Amino acid sequence: MKTVGEYLKQNFPELVERSTRLNIKDLESKGFFKFSNLLFESIIFNKSLSKRQIKILLLIVRFSIGCNRAVARLKPSDFTLVGIYSSDISHELNQLVLKELIIWKRKTNQMWITKKVVSESLQKSNKKFSKLLTRNLVKHSTDMEQITNNDIKKTLTNPSQTEGRNTIKNIYKYIS
Repeated sequence: MKTVGEYLKQNFPELVERSTRLNIKDLESKGFFKFSNLLFESIIFNKSLSKRQIKILLLIVRFSIGCNRAVARLKPSDFTLVGIYSSDISHELNQLVLKELIIWKRKTNQMWITKKVVSESLQKSNKKFSKLLTRNLVKHSTDMEQITNNDIKKTLTNPSQTEGRNTIKNIYKYIS
């Protein structure tokens, strides 16, 4: 006997796939902050950083830039939120300070990301990353063209669904 989930996956795979996709509009209503692609890429593609250090940098970004501030006020115990034990955090923060990627004022629990994070990234050009980005952007535009062409065909073949000028507006909307 199959479970409901197994039955749905077997008989309605497209429906299951669509229902598991993240809905960006739902996220936008929950609140978000602008995160520079360059800064994000500088952090996640930096091969000299450990997973812990990446988590630390992302947490600092969230509570500095994410709060429209240049400085985050984080205690070492706050890093347990991302799974870093308080016994390890001092060592990891010191490593980031030595790499000159953050400034950490221990007395006031202030920390921020330095310009060096981004400047090092600008010096390196990653061909693999560029190809990956191009492949995703080109695929996206190809999908949009297919949707657009199908919508134009629907508009042209079913003029009864739209009224006079709206038909022309719909066609221009998809062409331009």
